[in-house]
Amino acid sequence: MEAKFNRREFIELVGIGSAGLSFSPLLLSGCDSKDPSVPFGVWKEMIAALEQSPDHLPGRRNTLVAAKDPKAMAEFVRDSLQMIPEVGQFLHNANRWSLYGTEGALRCGLATPREKAEILKDMLIEAGFEAKVVLEATEITEEDAKHIVFRENDAAFAPPISKKQLKKWKRLLGANDTNGSVHQIPGLDEKCTQLADELVSQLDEKQYAAIRPNSFRFHKNEVPSVVYVQDGTEKYAHVFDSRVAVGQLHPSNKGNMFKDAPKISEVREEEIKISLTYRTAIDYWEERELLSGTWKLSDLTGSTMQILFMKNMDFTQQATKSISDISTFTPCFSYQKFDTDLSFMEERSLVGEPISLEGDEILQHIVVQEDNAKPGDISRVKSIEVKAHPMTFPKVKLELFPKDKSGAIVEGLSAANFTITDNGKTMNGWLEQNVLSPRIMLLYDTSLSMPVEYRGDGARDFSESLEEMVKEMYPHARVTSKATTSNIYTSLLKAKQSSQDLILYATDGHNDDQFQTEYKDVYESGPPAILLNVYNVDTFYKHLRENFEFKEIPADDQEKTKTEIQKIISQMSFPPYVLTYHSFEEEKEHRINVSIKERGISDEATITFPPPNDLYLGERIIGLYVEISWRNNKIKRTLAGWDNYLDKDRITPSRKYIDDVHEMMLGGAMLAFEREAPTLSVRLSEYLRSLLSNEEWFMAQQANDTQKAVDALEKGTLGYPPLLLTMMQPLSGHTTGESVTYPTQFRSCLLRMKAGYYQNKSKVLFDYLPTAKYTSISKSGSKRDNLYETIKKTAQFAFLEESEFDDSAVKQLEGHELVCLHNIRNEPEYGYNILKSKHKVFQNRIFRENQLSFFEKKMTVTSYYEVDKNTGELRGVLPDGSGGGSSSTIEQLKALDNVIKEYQKVLAGIQLMMMIPGAATSAAPIVALYSMTLVKLYAFATEAIILMNPDKLEGQVNMALKELACNVYKSIIMTFIGKMGTGKAQGVINTMDGLENLIAMSGGNFSFLPCPSA
Repeated sequence: MEAKFNRREFIELVGIGSAGLSFSPLLLSGCDSKDPSVPFGVWKEMIAALEQSPDHLPGRRNTLVAAKDPKAMAEFVRDSLQMIPEVGQFLHNANRWSLYGTEGALRCGLATPREKAEILKDMLIEAGFEAKVVLEATEITEEDAKHIVFRENDAAFAPPISKKQLKKWKRLLGANDTNGSVHQIPGLDEKCTQLADELVSQLDEKQYAAIRPNSFRFHKNEVPSVVYVQDGTEKYAHVFDSRVAVGQLHPSNKGNMFKDAPKISEVREEEIKISLTYRTAIDYWEERELLSGTWKLSDLTGSTMQILFMKNMDFTQQATKSISDISTFTPCFSYQKFDTDLSFMEERSLVGEPISLEGDEILQHIVVQEDNAKPGDISRVKSIEVKAHPMTFPKVKLELFPKDKSGAIVEGLSAANFTITDNGKTMNGWLEQNVLSPRIMLLYDTSLSMPVEYRGDGARDFSESLEEMVKEMYPHARVTSKATTSNIYTSLLKAKQSSQDLILYATDGHNDDQFQTEYKDVYESGPPAILLNVYNVDTFYKHLRENFEFKEIPADDQEKTKTEIQKIISQMSFPPYVLTYHSFEEEKEHRINVSIKERGISDEATITFPPPNDLYLGERIIGLYVEISWRNNKIKRTLAGWDNYLDKDRITPSRKYIDDVHEMMLGGAMLAFEREAPTLSVRLSEYLRSLLSNEEWFMAQQANDTQKAVDALEKGTLGYPPLLLTMMQPLSGHTTGESVTYPTQFRSCLLRMKAGYYQNKSKVLFDYLPTAKYTSISKSGSKRDNLYETIKKTAQFAFLEESEFDDSAVKQLEGHELVCLHNIRNEPEYGYNILKSKHKVFQNRIFRENQLSFFEKKMTVTSYYEVDKNTGELRGVLPDGSGGGSSSTIEQLKALDNVIKEYQKVLAGIQLMMMIPGAATSAAPIVALYSMTLVKLYAFATEAIILMNPDKLEGQVNMALKELACNVYKSIIMTFIGKMGTGKAQGVINTMDGLENLIAMSGGNFSFLPCPSA
């Protein structure tokens, strides 16, 4: 007789074979059979078993349809789907109301009465039976209806796997018993109840007036059921009351009375817009868009959207380049959804333009030669002059002047004609400019003391006429204008850190800020600045000259001013070529050599980056933001850098902002969407299918076919961060004897990974976005009970965050006295001046948003709880507004080390297998976005705007592939907020131990391929 197994053992088993890196876990081989295809075969068998688990409703549905057994189909729908009533209306619209739709209901196991009937009808028709939905005339009372609704009816996780099968899989995978981890949160029910009691006790009826009560309306004469025909006989399938046997209508329907059902109501479709935006240090008040798109909620349900910053390197380059070589990024929205084909995912994915860390489109200012234009002839180059400028670390700007024997500029050269070394290391760079195209910035003071000719329309007219004049001299010139305040020194300091060739500043000299001597080198070393003295008087200008030298033009006559500017520009020397690259080791002196390939002609320059400081930010991106919007709803998060909402658009410059953004772009983010999260077996089977998407490249690598493996990798793979297995699990106990609770809209989360580059820690941050709108229908129907039940149940997620992350709201607030905002907001100890002295979260978030918030009484803790005043949903909120938590690992990307090797190490330390988009295992997920990006970048191949070291060393590529095929330190860690059970069914895994065993088979900390770096 087979021994009994449980869920823990089964989930451990899932974890053993998958541990690895980046988009998908690494794959194992080298087991008893020495056959590298073994893991894929085992995972396919696991998926087949999972699809037969009672809680894998889509799989069970398909099996039962194929078996063509009407009785089994009816019992499945009746007993496996939890019925949910409508908020406020209870069962008033049960005859036609649809919430998630039939596919969504099968995915999560929650269905309206009409959806249950529709699911059965569709199954019967697909199996070849004639069937329809009807409305029964019953005598079901309100109390009977409550008894039917407020009763748990969840399907169990119990895949039919014997102990013998488990042992076989373990042997084939070479697994041991120490991999993977599954645990429950101890005392969760008590913790949730205690928190709900504490919060609700502080509320009066006025504060939860917006919570909807329930009327318990029910049309007993219109109960959805199914009538079908089998062997010419009409038969019945009642799916509303689980106590009614198949073949019968409800016992209270004495005459078997029914009528045809009307058309089911359509699921409300939403148009969801997702936007990626940024702000720069110079124009911090202006938010600019990198990428945006709109998707149907039905397409987003069950999908992930990766927010990628592609590294613009193919796999071969990643295998041979270092982290410091990553200098350009292509923003992408990469859509992934299981059970859809490649074209479907590609159509719903977006690719932006390649950008620099300043947000500049790197292809924007490249002039493409005409088809008949002659390419540059490097044989004409007799000398080259190099001017090097250290920009905001790590950027270096090179102005190149290749000349012929007469000293004239040689035109038509490409980046491919140049080789750059920095302290002996060959650098990758990009060509920002390949024609004479001066960059001129006009600053103009907007204070009322300025003459009208330089204010408002006058300033715009002057700027336009100036641009027209300059473009007559240089057709490709770029003239920009920026309004400033009377803070002359600050405005000039920012402009001096830009990549402009000339700064013009129209000002009366009246100044409101102070000169900072520590930045004198910046004022003197940046692009030349000419001040336009708009009154042509020395009253204020003499004070400016006391601090730094500048050229001045009398500007009281605009025509004469333009003539003088024209004369100055005509005497200036502008570079025909501008190349930029990212350097390394900020503190060291850098000796730069630029040579003409194959000519032996070169020039050198030496630079040192300015000491790190908070004002020297250049034009860098200081903030990255993502926004989700639909109808009248907007949810915005700061991905990295400056939180302009928390600071109320008042920035205090800080180096940490640009460093944070750079680390975010070296990492990436992901959005995940569900109506309600799928059942455990569905989540595990999708995770295993993401592993199977690695089969092609892995088998090619094992066959030593390097090129085939690289080609397969660059097609992309499916990704499923195991952290989502835990964090996007469904609410435990949707239905109890006292209440039904479910999301009335859609669940979503934001997962971010910041790779440590400047910091010695890499960080994973998780955020439950407030889109679900969990709502309860309590048995009493009162507002207070509805509120209480929702707070108590959704508190599960706050305690789940505490269990999973180093930092969370629950951890911060534990043991502190909490107060409700609405009870104390008018108390003197929470007045304006007091709030100003506290952390910004109190004044600019908690008190400003005026929600049902609970925070620490003395305002020494910056996290808080927020309760949705319309639904009662509870969120634990961190100071940045995110509802989640974060964890760090002491791992750091090293500037000079190999890209793939370094990303592996960081991911290994995190142990949550968050994907690093655009680097490591594949250039993109399965939608092949990276191929699309390369098309856009390298369509300019004849211009060779991207300067790449041409090293494509077969040995290094092979080494990188072997490292990908080697398991590195990872394990799946699952935490459950529900009760696991003890497991009574023989030969079936349905308890905690069996689950852990299954997890171990797809996430361990060993490899039975030797690691090349070991």
